[in-house]
Amino acid sequence: MKPDFEVLEVGTTELIDKDDAAIAASAYTKSVSVTLESDLSGGGGVSGEILSFQMTSLELGTGAIIYPACTVFFFDADPAIAAADTAMVAAGVEHKTVIGMIEILAGDWNVDTTGAVVFKAVSIPFHKLKTIYVAAKLAAGSTTVNSAAGDDEEFYFNLWYRRES
Repeated sequence: MKPDFEVLEVGTTELIDKDDAAIAASAYTKSVSVTLESDLSGGGGVSGEILSFQMTSLELGTGAIIYPACTVFFFDADPAIAAADTAMVAAGVEHKTVIGMIEILAGDWNVDTTGAVVFKAVSIPFHKLKTIYVAAKLAAGSTTVNSAAGDDEEFYFNLWYRRES
C-alpha cells in the first residue's frame, strides 16, 4: 500500500523542441501535458501540491545557451497553446484554467558552456486532476529562442509534487 502523502516526480518533459517555431519575447512556448499518478484506489486523478520545479536549457546546434526570464503557467485544462503564440486564446477563456504560475528571472539560471538550469521551490496546490498542462511565456526583452539556422535550443522541465488524495 502506498502512503497517503508521498512526493512524486513527473519526469523530464520537453517544453521547447529545436524544431519548434522561433519564440520571441512576450510569446508562449507550446503547451504540454504531464500525467499525475492515479489516486490510491486506482481511480481518477489526485489532488496535491507542486513542491519544486526545474527547467533546463540546452543548445544542440551552434547558437548560444539561452536562459530567458519567463513565466511558467500551470493549467487544469489543455490551453492548446502553439509555440510562438502571443496570446492564450482570443477570448481569454484559458486564463480561467490557470492553477499556478512561477516567475523565472534571467539571474535565476545557473549557466555554463553546455547548458543552463533553474530550480525553484514552490507551493502550488491543485485540486483532483489526472493531468497538468504547462506552458511558458518569455518576458519582454528576452532573446528569441530558435531564431536562426544553427540555433537548436531545447528546453526541458521536471516537477515534484506531493499527492494528498
